[in-house]
Amino acid sequence: MEPYRQQIEDLTIDELQGTLTPDNRQLLDSLLEEHPDGSDIQSEVRAVFTTDAGQRALHRPEQPVEAVFEYGRRKQQRTRVRRLVMYGAAAALLLGIIRIYPYFNSSSGSKSSNTPAPIAANIDPHHIKLALANGQTVDLSSSGPQVQVNSMTVHNQQHTLSFSDVPADAQWATLTVPIGKDYKLNLPDGSEVWLNSATKIHFPLRFTGNTREIDIDGEAYVKVVPQAGKPFMVHLPHSTVNVLGTEFNINTYDSGQTRLALVKGAVNLALPNKTLTVQPGFQLTVSDTKEESNERFDPRVVLGWREGICIYQDASLEDLGHILNRWFGVDVVLDNPGVSSMRFNGMLRRTDTLETYLTNLEYTNGPAFYIKDKVVHFK
Repeated sequence: MEPYRQQIEDLTIDELQGTLTPDNRQLLDSLLEEHPDGSDIQSEVRAVFTTDAGQRALHRPEQPVEAVFEYGRRKQQRTRVRRLVMYGAAAALLLGIIRIYPYFNSSSGSKSSNTPAPIAANIDPHHIKLALANGQTVDLSSSGPQVQVNSMTVHNQQHTLSFSDVPADAQWATLTVPIGKDYKLNLPDGSEVWLNSATKIHFPLRFTGNTREIDIDGEAYVKVVPQAGKPFMVHLPHSTVNVLGTEFNINTYDSGQTRLALVKGAVNLALPNKTLTVQPGFQLTVSDTKEESNERFDPRVVLGWREGICIYQDASLEDLGHILNRWFGVDVVLDNPGVSSMRFNGMLRRTDTLETYLTNLEYTNGPAFYIKDKVVHFK
């Protein structure tokens, strides 16, 4: 294989996953311009990932995406007619290794022009981003209330994302909420998902099959509309939530751990080796596919993030470090190992500045601190 072909394939996969950096975007553009067959190579990559199975595989961390593509590419070379069928079988075999992906300057209510949404290039990583299957993206933090993406209208109003005029052949999209932000998504069936900071959701623009399936990595509150004969499934990094009609909070921030808090309705959590049931008012915690606890939860603590607050109890500085990283994008270092045993109860508001919060923490018998190069040092 020519080296440039491998580069175009790899960069196109990054583009489809929404992870293409500005520098690599320039590299991809130059490769496509330099090599006459570059567009054909890129189209071949995109074709492999057009099916629902391909889209789901593309956005799952443990899924060996390059291996799936290589399998699909070899089948393409044998026969273009059988290409997608063969890839679908390969993806189905590999889906046992699950991954789900550890945001306009017009006047209010006016519709944007019919120009396509820009391809991902220089979107600020601190902005809320919508990435479509064809590589187009929308910067929701800097866009106006509406933007036209081909024939589809993207509505970005009142901190909520929704769609209209969605074509029948619409595929999947990925919504990324960065550190320090939160956002709401209205799904095509009327179900609603509130996303906390540092969270991604991968979802279809239309629910066309016998199930309604989405992928979430991070923390989200999900309100599902009941639909007889069409179950709702939420795929997580290490498990799947099977839903009827319900409201629940899901948290996968900690690697290898899942917290499922059921507000009302009925759900079960499918693990590789068993299925667990959760009762309303209880939070199930699972680590490394093993049940750790199933106990009543305090809605103020578990659901407070939806109101812009984080309530913590008996938290170590390491615990607070994870919270500060998600809310402010900083790292935490303990210069004095002796402070590691300290425990805190308190509240962090979305409107607080980092310095204000840390100063208040210090005044309430917390450790002294200083900030250097986006790192908080406790001393």
